[in-house]
Parts: sequence; structure tokens; C-alpha cells
Amino acid sequence: MDEKLREYHEVSMIFPMMEEAEYQSLRDDIKKNGLLEPIWIDTDGKIIDGRNRHKACIETNEPIKFDTVNGNVNLLDFVISKNIHRRHLTTGQRSVIAEELANMPNHRPYKSANLPTYVSQPEAAKKMNVGERSIRDVKEIKTEMPELIDDIKAGKLTINEAKKQVKEKRHADKIAKQQEKIKDIEISRLIINNDFRLADIPKESVDLIITDPPYGRDFAETWSGLSTFANRVLKPSAFLISYFGQLNMPDFINSLSKELIYYWTFSLQHTGNNQLIMPRNIFCGWKPIFIFQKQPFKKLERPIEDVIIGSGREKDDHKWQQAEAELNYLIDRFSEIGALIVDPFCGSGTTLVAALKKNRNVIGIEIDETYCKIATERLNGIQN
Repeated sequence: MDEKLREYHEVSMIFPMMEEAEYQSLRDDIKKNGLLEPIWIDTDGKIIDGRNRHKACIETNEPIKFDTVNGNVNLLDFVISKNIHRRHLTTGQRSVIAEELANMPNHRPYKSANLPTYVSQPEAAKKMNVGERSIRDVKEIKTEMPELIDDIKAGKLTINEAKKQVKEKRHADKIAKQQEKIKDIEISRLIINNDFRLADIPKESVDLIITDPPYGRDFAETWSGLSTFANRVLKPSAFLISYFGQLNMPDFINSLSKELIYYWTFSLQHTGNNQLIMPRNIFCGWKPIFIFQKQPFKKLERPIEDVIIGSGREKDDHKWQQAEAELNYLIDRFSEIGALIVDPFCGSGTTLVAALKKNRNVIGIEIDETYCKIATERLNGIQN
């Protein structure tokens, strides 16, 4: 028969063809020494193993030697055993092969009588001497940047290098998406000089509350009022984030829990000198940040860290002012561009400033007229 017309068995194609330099070396060796390793075929004459050798023999006009694989042999295991050590494949190349073998959704590649119906992911990982994590990485790369797979197959790119490119693409896509979203929204800002309980904010219109209420026990009714306010204005499953102190922590949690779900406590780690809490004679090195949620309970879509390293106290405009940098972390992880963020104790407006810079809509409520004016001036100085 014309060897150029000989068919390849599907199992022969699980390993990539040699790169040009490696193939030329093989071709030269066959031309000089003849074919030393036979071409393996099945009982139908299809090539099971030896595509590169077969091609080189045709090009050099060297005689071709064939051996037939016993019909009872598992062809997949046979091909892997012939190639896994002979071919100097990288971890990435072996991982791509393993991913193609694995029993992924809509992927049942080998259905011949002497081939397994499918290969599970653990089996594929074991056969190709790679970790299951590597197979999942390949699948992720194939989904997000399929153009990189050929370079991994060719040994030109490692999985870690490809993952880095995927991560960079995700970041670039996220920035582009945010920029596109910014074009379509008009960011609004509003300061209300009033008690937050009397503020006219529409029901279930707020995406996030971030605030720092007064800590003293004399303000217990205020805390309960905050719970009622949040339950009214927050959208379903939206969050209230509140700074607070340790001293009256149990009472505060109980007050907020009357109408909201306690979700978690974050730790804001102080930098610089720790504050002495006189009633307990303790130097305090951190501040609780409480996370409450309006019903119904809904888990955060992505994992986040619950420890925030503080950037230092900022008290330029208000004695209880919080730092803008640490607010950025909370704003980014609990809201999207264009969201409405409300601070019912906005003081000099630091939360609003941080949120506005992140292209969120903001409403600040402050009972003290002097601080309302300061907050308004700060917001007016921000360009979106």
C-alpha cells in the first residue's frame, strides 16, 4: 500500500508531533542508521505508535518495519507506556494530554472495543504522572485563553506562565469592563443634614451601608434605630458594614441583630501606637468591623480576607474619622461600580470620598451642620 495513505488510530494522536528541531534530529538518525524502533499498528493496519518515525521513513525512503499490537492489549496504556519516558515531555505537555484524556463534560474521546469508554480525572493524572490540580489548570486555561494550549503542547510555555497570562487577562478584562460601565452611569452625591432616622431615602434602594456610629452605651437606641433604618433602605441580602469598639460590642451586636443577620467580624489592625482603653486598662491593637446582612441570607460570591492592615489614623476633619485606604478594601469587595452607598453617620465624609473615587453613588447623613459643610466641600473637590 501507499504508506502516505496509511491511517492513524485515534489513540496515536494523544501525544503531540515532535517540534521541528527534534523531528529533524530523528529524521537524520533514521537516514543514517535506519529505523531501529518499529512502527506499531493494530490488526486493521492503523498506526498506534510511531507517527514521527513513519513520516521520517517516508521522507528518507528508508524501509519501514511494523509490529502488530495484540488485540487484547489496552491501546491507551500501551501508547502511554511507549511515549511517557521516551518523549521528554514537560509537566505542561503531560498535563494537556491528561486533560484531553480525562472524563470532562462532553468529552468521551475513546470508545473503541480495546479502549476504555472514558478515563476519569484521577486516572488520567496517574497515567501521565501529573497532579489533578494541573489538569484543572489546563481546563481553566483552555476555557479562558485556548490560544495558549498549542504553546503548552509544544513545550514553549509552562502552565504557571500560562496561568499568569490568564490572570493578567482577567485583570485587564475587569478594568475594561469597569471603564465601559463608568461611561454609562452618572455618579451622584448627596449630603443630608438630619438625623438618619428622619432621612427620606426610598425603601430598598441602597446597595451598601458603611458607617462608624457612636460607641457609648448611651447610644443604644441609636444602634437599634440603625438596625431599623438598614432593614428599610437596604436591598434584599445587601450588607451593612460598621466600625465599632470592643467595650460595648455585645450590646451593639444585639441591637443590630434585631432586624439584620450577623454575618462576620473583620479585624482592622492598627499601625503605629496602640490606643489605651482606660476603663479596661488595655492597649488596643485592632478595631472590629462588623458585617450585617439584610434578609434573606446570601453567601458572598467570592472569598475575601477578614484582616485589614490599617493605614494609620486620619483625623484631619473629624476626631472619629477613619482612614480612606482601608475603606477602599471594603468598597471594592462589597459593592460594584455604580452602586449606591450610604453613610448615616458620615461626619466629614471620608466614606463618601472613598466611595465616590471608586465611582459609587453616595448619600451621606450627618446631624451636625458644621461637618455637613466640611463633607460637602470634600465631595465637591472630587471629579469623576
